[in-house]
Amino acid sequence: MGIRTGTQLLQSLRDDRRLFIDGERVEDVTTDPRFAGAAQSLAELYDMQHDPALAERMTFLSPTGGERVGLSFIEPRSVDDLIRRREMVKIWMDATCGMFGRSPDFMNIFVTAFASAADEFGHRDRRFAENLCAYHAHIRDNDICMTHTLVNPQVDRSRPVEKQDKDLAAKIVKETDGGIVIRGARMVSTLCAYAHDLLVLPSTYLANSKDAEPYAFGFSVAVNAPGLRFVCRPSVIHQNAAMVSTTAPASCRRSCTSFRPRIWQRPSS
Repeated sequence: MGIRTGTQLLQSLRDDRRLFIDGERVEDVTTDPRFAGAAQSLAELYDMQHDPALAERMTFLSPTGGERVGLSFIEPRSVDDLIRRREMVKIWMDATCGMFGRSPDFMNIFVTAFASAADEFGHRDRRFAENLCAYHAHIRDNDICMTHTLVNPQVDRSRPVEKQDKDLAAKIVKETDGGIVIRGARMVSTLCAYAHDLLVLPSTYLANSKDAEPYAFGFSVAVNAPGLRFVCRPSVIHQNAAMVSTTAPASCRRSCTSFRPRIWQRPSS
Protein backbone atom coordinates (compact mmCIF):
# COMPACT_ATOMS: atom_id res chain seq x y z
CA MET A 1 0.00 0.00 0.00
CA GLY A 2 2.63 2.57 0.98
CA ILE A 3 1.78 6.14 1.95
CA ARG A 4 -1.90 6.99 2.34
CA THR A 5 -3.63 10.01 0.88
CA GLY A 6 -5.77 12.21 3.09
CA THR A 7 -8.90 10.81 1.47
CA GLN A 8 -7.75 7.25 2.17
CA LEU A 9 -7.08 8.14 5.78
CA LEU A 10 -10.53 9.62 6.31
CA GLN A 11 -12.19 6.65 4.66
CA SER A 12 -10.24 4.24 6.86
CA LEU A 13 -11.58 5.94 10.00
CA ARG A 14 -15.17 5.05 9.09
CA ASP A 15 -14.71 1.61 10.63
CA ASP A 16 -17.43 1.27 13.28
CA ARG A 17 -15.12 2.16 16.16
CA ARG A 18 -16.93 2.57 19.49
CA LEU A 19 -16.16 6.14 20.56
CA PHE A 20 -18.33 8.07 23.03
CA ILE A 21 -18.45 11.73 24.00
CA ASP A 22 -21.01 13.88 25.85
CA GLY A 23 -22.99 10.74 26.66
CA GLU A 24 -23.47 9.65 23.05
CA ARG A 25 -21.72 7.49 20.51
CA VAL A 26 -19.85 9.18 17.68
CA GLU A 27 -21.03 7.70 14.39
CA ASP A 28 -18.29 9.17 12.21
CA VAL A 29 -15.22 11.02 13.51
CA THR A 30 -14.62 12.54 10.08
CA THR A 31 -17.93 14.44 10.08
CA ASP A 32 -18.84 14.93 13.74
CA PRO A 33 -18.26 18.66 14.50
CA ARG A 34 -16.30 17.79 17.65
CA PHE A 35 -13.77 15.75 15.69
CA ALA A 36 -13.97 16.71 12.01
CA GLY A 37 -11.58 19.67 12.15
CA ALA A 38 -8.67 17.65 13.51
CA ALA A 39 -9.49 14.79 11.13
CA GLN A 40 -9.18 17.18 8.20
CA SER A 41 -5.91 18.61 9.54
CA LEU A 42 -4.53 15.10 9.85
CA ALA A 43 -5.64 14.28 6.31
CA GLU A 44 -3.73 17.31 5.03
CA LEU A 45 -0.56 16.04 6.70
CA TYR A 46 -0.95 12.71 4.92
CA ASP A 47 -1.51 14.46 1.58
CA MET A 48 1.77 16.28 2.00
CA GLN A 49 3.58 12.98 1.50
CA HIS A 50 2.22 12.89 -2.06
CA ASP A 51 3.38 16.39 -3.00
CA PRO A 52 6.10 15.88 -5.66
CA ALA A 53 8.04 18.78 -4.16
CA LEU A 54 8.17 17.05 -0.77
CA ALA A 55 8.27 13.36 -1.67
CA GLU A 56 12.04 12.93 -1.31
CA ARG A 57 12.03 14.82 1.98
CA MET A 58 9.08 12.96 3.51
CA THR A 59 9.29 9.41 2.19
CA PHE A 60 11.69 6.61 1.34
CA LEU A 61 11.44 3.29 -0.46
CA SER A 62 10.23 0.37 1.64
CA PRO A 63 13.02 -2.21 2.06
CA THR A 64 10.46 -4.98 1.58
CA GLY A 65 7.91 -3.84 -1.00
CA GLY A 66 9.70 -0.97 -2.72
CA GLU A 67 6.75 1.42 -2.46
CA ARG A 68 7.04 4.91 -0.98
CA VAL A 69 6.57 4.89 2.82
CA GLY A 70 6.76 7.59 5.47
CA LEU A 71 10.25 8.70 6.45
CA SER A 72 9.33 8.59 10.14
CA PHE A 73 9.45 4.79 9.81
CA ILE A 74 13.09 4.69 8.72
CA GLU A 75 15.57 2.84 10.94
CA PRO A 76 18.50 5.28 10.99
CA ARG A 77 21.84 3.78 10.03
CA SER A 78 23.79 7.02 9.82
CA VAL A 79 23.87 10.63 10.94
CA ASP A 80 22.39 11.59 7.56
CA ASP A 81 19.40 9.31 8.19
CA LEU A 82 18.78 11.02 11.53
CA ILE A 83 18.98 14.44 9.89
CA ARG A 84 16.56 13.41 7.12
CA ARG A 85 14.07 12.12 9.66
CA ARG A 86 14.36 15.23 11.80
CA GLU A 87 13.71 17.44 8.79
CA MET A 88 10.68 15.35 7.83
CA VAL A 89 9.23 15.84 11.33
CA LYS A 90 9.87 19.58 11.09
CA ILE A 91 7.95 19.80 7.81
CA TRP A 92 4.84 18.44 9.51
CA MET A 93 5.37 20.62 12.59
CA ASP A 94 5.83 23.74 10.47
CA ALA A 95 2.62 22.96 8.60
CA THR A 96 0.63 23.25 11.83
CA CYS A 97 2.88 25.75 13.62
CA GLY A 98 3.50 23.00 16.15
CA MET A 99 -0.14 22.98 17.27
CA PHE A 100 -0.75 19.36 16.18
CA GLY A 101 1.65 18.04 18.77
CA ARG A 102 0.79 14.35 18.53
CA SER A 103 0.99 13.80 14.78
CA PRO A 104 1.54 10.21 13.58
CA ASP A 105 5.34 10.54 13.34
CA PHE A 106 5.51 10.44 17.16
CA MET A 107 4.43 6.80 17.43
CA ASN A 108 6.03 5.87 14.12
CA ILE A 109 9.43 6.78 15.54
CA PHE A 110 8.52 5.21 18.89
CA VAL A 111 7.89 1.76 17.37
CA THR A 112 10.75 2.12 14.89
CA ALA A 113 13.13 2.57 17.82
CA PHE A 114 11.84 -0.69 19.29
CA ALA A 115 12.32 -2.45 15.95
CA SER A 116 15.88 -1.14 15.70
CA ALA A 117 16.60 -2.81 19.05
CA ALA A 118 14.49 -5.90 18.39
CA ASP A 119 17.18 -8.30 19.61
CA GLU A 120 16.76 -6.89 23.12
CA PHE A 121 13.15 -8.09 23.13
CA GLY A 122 14.12 -11.61 22.11
CA HIS A 123 16.48 -12.67 24.88
CA ARG A 124 13.92 -14.98 26.49
CA ASP A 125 11.89 -15.84 23.43
CA ARG A 126 13.04 -15.07 19.90
CA ARG A 127 9.42 -14.79 18.78
CA PHE A 128 9.05 -11.46 20.57
CA ALA A 129 11.82 -9.92 18.48
CA GLU A 130 10.36 -11.43 15.32
CA ASN A 131 6.87 -10.18 16.16
CA LEU A 132 8.19 -6.68 16.75
CA CYS A 133 10.00 -6.57 13.42
CA ALA A 134 6.95 -7.94 11.62
CA TYR A 135 4.70 -5.34 13.26
CA HIS A 136 7.06 -2.54 12.31
CA ALA A 137 7.03 -3.68 8.68
CA HIS A 138 3.22 -3.85 8.81
CA ILE A 139 2.70 -0.32 10.12
CA ARG A 140 5.37 1.08 7.79
CA ASP A 141 4.07 -0.52 4.60
CA ASN A 142 0.41 0.21 5.41
CA ASP A 143 0.93 3.73 6.83
CA ILE A 144 -0.81 2.82 10.08
CA CYS A 145 -1.67 5.68 12.40
CA MET A 146 -1.07 4.76 16.05
CA THR A 147 -1.75 6.07 19.52
CA HIS A 148 -0.76 4.55 22.84
CA THR A 149 -1.79 4.01 26.43
CA LEU A 150 0.67 3.94 29.32
CA VAL A 151 -1.32 4.96 32.39
CA ASN A 152 -3.85 3.17 34.59
CA PRO A 153 -6.95 4.97 35.92
CA GLN A 154 -5.98 7.22 38.83
CA VAL A 155 -7.80 5.76 41.83
CA ASP A 156 -5.34 5.78 44.73
CA ARG A 157 -1.91 7.19 43.90
CA SER A 158 -0.52 6.10 47.27
CA ARG A 159 -0.71 2.43 46.29
CA PRO A 160 0.67 0.39 43.39
CA VAL A 161 -1.83 -0.90 40.88
CA GLU A 162 -1.93 -4.45 42.27
CA LYS A 163 -2.94 -3.13 45.73
CA GLN A 164 -5.79 -0.84 44.67
CA ASP A 165 -9.11 -1.27 46.48
CA LYS A 166 -11.08 -0.77 43.27
CA ASP A 167 -10.10 -3.22 40.57
CA LEU A 168 -10.40 -0.95 37.50
CA ALA A 169 -7.03 -1.18 35.79
CA ALA A 170 -6.65 -3.37 32.71
CA LYS A 171 -5.10 -6.74 33.52
CA ILE A 172 -4.70 -10.26 32.18
CA VAL A 173 -7.65 -12.38 33.27
CA LYS A 174 -6.95 -15.42 31.10
CA GLU A 175 -4.27 -16.92 28.88
CA THR A 176 -5.15 -19.22 25.99
CA ASP A 177 -3.37 -20.81 23.04
CA GLY A 178 -4.46 -17.78 21.03
CA GLY A 179 -2.99 -15.21 23.42
CA ILE A 180 -4.00 -13.20 26.47
CA VAL A 181 -7.44 -11.92 27.49
CA ILE A 182 -7.44 -8.40 28.95
CA ARG A 183 -10.21 -6.80 30.98
CA GLY A 184 -10.28 -3.35 32.58
CA ALA A 185 -9.63 0.32 31.83
CA ARG A 186 -6.68 2.45 30.74
CA MET A 187 -6.13 6.18 30.23
CA VAL A 188 -5.53 6.61 26.50
CA SER A 189 -3.26 9.26 25.03
CA THR A 190 -4.36 11.76 22.41
CA LEU A 191 -5.06 10.93 18.72
CA CYS A 192 -7.13 7.86 19.59
CA ALA A 193 -10.14 9.09 17.60
CA TYR A 194 -8.03 9.11 14.42
CA ALA A 195 -5.71 6.14 15.03
CA HIS A 196 -5.91 2.68 13.49
CA ASP A 197 -3.95 0.87 16.20
CA LEU A 198 -3.57 1.29 19.95
CA LEU A 199 -0.21 0.36 21.48
CA VAL A 200 -0.67 -0.81 25.10
CA LEU A 201 2.39 -0.73 27.35
CA PRO A 202 3.22 -0.35 31.04
CA SER A 203 5.17 2.81 31.79
CA THR A 204 5.20 2.95 35.58
CA TYR A 205 7.07 0.72 38.00
CA LEU A 206 5.69 -2.81 38.38
CA ALA A 207 6.67 -4.93 41.33
CA ASN A 208 8.41 -8.23 40.62
CA SER A 209 5.68 -10.18 42.38
CA LYS A 210 2.93 -12.68 41.66
CA ASP A 211 0.24 -10.07 42.41
CA ALA A 212 1.67 -7.67 39.81
CA GLU A 213 2.05 -10.24 37.03
CA PRO A 214 -1.44 -9.67 35.53
CA TYR A 215 -0.48 -6.02 34.85
CA ALA A 216 2.75 -6.85 32.99
CA PHE A 217 1.89 -6.93 29.30
CA GLY A 218 2.48 -5.16 26.03
CA PHE A 219 0.59 -5.48 22.78
CA SER A 220 -1.03 -3.64 19.89
CA VAL A 221 -4.72 -3.83 19.07
CA ALA A 222 -6.91 -2.30 16.37
CA VAL A 223 -8.93 0.67 17.64
CA ASN A 224 -12.10 -0.83 16.14
CA ALA A 225 -11.53 -4.27 17.69
CA PRO A 226 -14.61 -5.89 19.27
CA GLY A 227 -14.76 -5.28 23.01
CA LEU A 228 -13.00 -1.90 22.98
CA ARG A 229 -14.84 1.27 23.97
CA PHE A 230 -13.41 4.77 24.27
CA VAL A 231 -14.95 7.52 26.40
CA CYS A 232 -13.69 11.02 25.53
CA ARG A 233 -13.50 14.12 27.66
CA PRO A 234 -15.57 17.12 26.49
CA SER A 235 -14.18 18.64 23.31
CA VAL A 236 -12.49 21.98 23.90
CA ILE A 237 -12.38 22.61 20.14
CA HIS A 238 -16.13 22.09 19.89
CA GLN A 239 -16.81 24.54 22.73
CA ASN A 240 -14.57 27.21 21.24
CA ALA A 241 -16.04 26.74 17.77
CA ALA A 242 -19.54 27.23 19.14
CA MET A 243 -18.49 30.38 20.97
CA VAL A 244 -16.78 31.90 17.93
CA SER A 245 -19.64 31.11 15.57
CA THR A 246 -22.48 32.33 17.81
CA THR A 247 -21.22 35.11 20.08
CA ALA A 248 -18.27 36.83 18.41
CA PRO A 249 -18.72 39.85 16.11
CA ALA A 250 -18.62 39.10 12.41
CA SER A 251 -15.23 40.76 11.96
CA CYS A 252 -13.76 38.63 14.75
CA ARG A 253 -15.31 35.46 13.34
CA ARG A 254 -13.70 36.12 9.99
CA SER A 255 -10.25 36.70 11.47
CA CYS A 256 -10.48 33.70 13.77
CA THR A 257 -11.75 31.21 11.24
CA SER A 258 -9.42 32.32 8.47
CA PHE A 259 -6.22 31.98 10.52
CA ARG A 260 -4.74 28.75 9.26
CA PRO A 261 -1.07 28.70 8.25
CA ARG A 262 -0.54 27.44 4.74
CA ILE A 263 3.09 26.48 4.43
CA TRP A 264 1.94 23.74 2.09
CA GLN A 265 -0.94 23.96 -0.37
CA ARG A 266 -3.07 20.83 -0.77
CA PRO A 267 -3.17 19.65 -4.40
CA SER A 268 -6.51 20.30 -6.10
CA SER A 269 -6.68 16.68 -7.25
